[in-house]
Amino acid sequence: MHQVKEVKEMKDWTKDIQSLREKIMIKGVELEEEKESGEFEKYTKKERVKKEKDLQSMGLKFEGLKNLDKMPNAVFIADIVKDKLALKEAFENKVEAIAIVDSNADPTLVDFPIPANDDAIPSVSYILSKIKAAYLNQ
Repeated sequence: MHQVKEVKEMKDWTKDIQSLREKIMIKGVELEEEKESGEFEKYTKKERVKKEKDLQSMGLKFEGLKNLDKMPNAVFIADIVKDKLALKEAFENKVEAIAIVDSNADPTLVDFPIPANDDAIPSVSYILSKIKAAYLNQ
């Protein structure tokens, strides 16, 4: 019964996240259009700087989603403890999860667990290089 409640809460939560993502994407597009059309000039310098920072921040976080027209077949997660949101969204949207799973995480939550130290930069770099090579050699 406890798991059913958590799944229902997760579904409600992911719906909220999806609507938030749509709002963020729309806001990002609006900011880009304002900047390109020269409408930024109507704002004070302080407002322009804030809008520019918002635009850069959204670019870093959502640039990869900008041209995404369908759900990906799989996602790679470097740390399932820190990136719970990515794992939950993958589960909700039936997207396979490939993840580095450290000893502090549950490997049964992931479709393709990779047992490794997710805190060691050389370990993560090595795994990412192998995944990138496999992806590019499809």
